[in-house]
Amino acid sequence: MTDDERLAFNEKLSADSELKQSFAYYKAHRAKLLQELIAEHEETRKDNRFNRLLFALISLTGIALAFNYYLYKNKETQTAGTTPPKNIFIRYIPFLNWDKRSEKTDSIKITAKKDSIQTKLLFPETAIETEPIETIEPAIRDDERSMTDLFLNDTFITIFDKSYIDQLLIWKQYRTDSAEGDSIAMVLQPVKPKGKNAQLFVEFWQSPVGYKGYLFTGKKLIVYGVESPSEIYLYKENSEIHALLPAGNIQLVPKTNFQPF
Repeated sequence: MTDDERLAFNEKLSADSELKQSFAYYKAHRAKLLQELIAEHEETRKDNRFNRLLFALISLTGIALAFNYYLYKNKETQTAGTTPPKNIFIRYIPFLNWDKRSEKTDSIKITAKKDSIQTKLLFPETAIETEPIETIEPAIRDDERSMTDLFLNDTFITIFDKSYIDQLLIWKQYRTDSAEGDSIAMVLQPVKPKGKNAQLFVEFWQSPVGYKGYLFTGKKLIVYGVESPSEIYLYKENSEIHALLPAGNIQLVPKTNFQPF
């Protein structure tokens, strides 16, 4: 500042009290104000640098995407006998490598393992937790299970005493023999026992290969080859449960595999 400028500035300070007060504050806090100004300048410079780097990164990503899209579309238009161009740059960027992802997806194979027998249980909570059930019947074992077993019916069958079942069978025999037997049947008709008898849940199934057998889990009975509940009778003798089927009398013992009859 020249002498004339300094003299004019001093006169202005003398005439303007507000300017004089501001200049005195600047003179007393000059070092602090300079530090704040420098810090603000550095912060602005850093922000500008970050913005420039971010803009450059976005620009490079956009260029890479455009270049890869061009190669991808060019690959689709290639004929079957030619070799498609390789993504020289993009193949090193995993999340941009569409070809690599599609090849991995195509290579996935879904496999399924079939059990030795497919039996549908309507009440899973009553099933025995054990290994997959294997049947003794060779026709079932050798079958490829290409056909599905057919569910026919399910019901609760009352377990009576053996004496009542014997009387019931005799009565039914007379009913079907002749007209004379009907009169005898009326006399021999058994009286159904009073009181509450135990019941057993029974499922009736039909096998496409003609398999006949049963499985008693202890809580329910699964029967193959018997189509109607009227063809089976359950009775108790010496604390043992028996099933009277068209194939014969069977003692029901809990097991984990099907038994043929």
